[in-house]
Amino acid sequence: MKCTNCGAELKVGCIYCSVCGHEAQIVPDYNILEDDLLKSLLEDENQKKQPDTKKQQGTKKQTKEKGPQNNPKNKKKKSKKKWILPCVIIAVLVIGGVSFYVVKQSQQNSFSYQYEKGSELVKSSDYDEAKVYLKRALDLEPENTKVMLELAKLGQKMEDPDLTEGNALQILQIDPKNKDAIRLLIDLYDSEKKYDKITDLYETYADTAQQSLFADYIVQEPEFDTVGGTYHEEMDVALSAASGCEIYYTVNGDSDPVANGRRYISPIPLTEGKTTIYAVAKDSRGIYSEIVHTDYEIAFEAPLQPTVSLRSGSYATPQMITVRVPQYCTVYYTWDGSTPNKDSSVYTGPLEMPVGNNVLSLLAVDKHGLSSGVIRYNYIYLPK
Repeated sequence: MKCTNCGAELKVGCIYCSVCGHEAQIVPDYNILEDDLLKSLLEDENQKKQPDTKKQQGTKKQTKEKGPQNNPKNKKKKSKKKWILPCVIIAVLVIGGVSFYVVKQSQQNSFSYQYEKGSELVKSSDYDEAKVYLKRALDLEPENTKVMLELAKLGQKMEDPDLTEGNALQILQIDPKNKDAIRLLIDLYDSEKKYDKITDLYETYADTAQQSLFADYIVQEPEFDTVGGTYHEEMDVALSAASGCEIYYTVNGDSDPVANGRRYISPIPLTEGKTTIYAVAKDSRGIYSEIVHTDYEIAFEAPLQPTVSLRSGSYATPQMITVRVPQYCTVYYTWDGSTPNKDSSVYTGPLEMPVGNNVLSLLAVDKHGLSSGVIRYNYIYLPK
């Protein structure tokens, strides 16, 4: 049962509200048993309050004289009003404090708070704490490349290569064209003298807009003084590279001059057959150029036939025959019409035409042992 004046719950058996002092009355949330009990209590209380009429009248008179301020009901009401305002103030303060705490905690757990706090700590050189806040920010937004970049740069300041490399590589997985991340990796690998990693990274960005970032780390490949192709004579191939660079090469079919090449000192001789030269340049820092190669084939050709100054025919006066020898060749000859060979006479100067009917046979053999076809001239010399 509730008080009709203030709504407070009434204790069983009480006819006045313990909160406001108002006389108890039946309100909507009661039941029949409570109604009967209340009526019974009220009757008992009325009987107790009627000892004699005079006393009751005297009491009433005293009550009137004392005035309404001495009424216990009014006292209770005033007492209640005194407590309402402090309670409201306390409640407001409590609610405000809780709200402030909740809002503050919410802000501190936000991405922007963690990131901004981390950035401030970086500026104040408190790198360890900055790392903590920036990692929290990254946990809240795992694919935020801006935070990754801050952590990568922080790794440089803290001399933590793993922090720099890990975040820079993660950025490139999300944004492969991120120039800031590429620069950080180049600087890191350069400081660690891991030039092979710079080379590998360069291969990823060759022929792209990011290639210019590697300008200081690109070594020009060696150059060949003779273009590839087929040649009919032995030859030497010279290599050249930028100043301060060494050249390494292979000619044995191995395509890796970095691992297996010999240092270039003088021109490379080529002999008969096919040869592929692989070459690479290395600068003073140990950075290699791209590997280049050129194919050559030396295919010797048989020499041309020798020629003579005097054609075949009949002659009545003495004649001297001059033989034109092909370059790099030796000419062998016979006068009896037989086929000359290396055991035959060697032409060294003009030949005197012999008397009679004779056949001059000529054969040219070059320095490689290749022979020309045999050529024959018929001379008839009958002196008068």
